Order: sequence, then structure tokens, then C-alpha cells
Amino acid sequence: MAEAVATAADLRALVARSRMARYQLAARIGLHPTTLGMILNERRPLSADVAERVLAALRADVDGATVPSR
Repeated sequence: MAEAVATAADLRALVARSRMARYQLAARIGLHPTTLGMILNERRPLSADVAERVLAALRADVDGATVPSR
């Protein structure tokens, strides 16, 4: 069975539901807030590393989703 993949849209929704400011999330995961915004708005590619860091920072599980393969 294929596993779900955490996309930028999935992460954007999680960030919105968490009600955490993007600048706070960016500081937690070690990115500049502008870079994080560009990734979440799909203007920059979402790497597996960033997806993992966002998920870990939000302590979220997107219905068993995994991150994109490296």
C-alpha cells in the first residue's frame, strides 16, 4: 500500500491549525521566516529534511504521512 506524503499544502494546514507564528516555527527549525514562507507557499521545493523538521516542531502526524524521499 502506498504511504501518504506530507506536501507543502499539508504542512501549511498544520501550521495554520497549530496557530504558531511562522517566525516562531522558522526559529525552531533553523530557517529564515521568508524561506519557510516560500517553501510553504510552494515557491521553493520542500525537502525531506525540512518536512521532518516542521513535523517534529509541530509534534504532528499527518494521518501517518511520511516525508518525501531524499
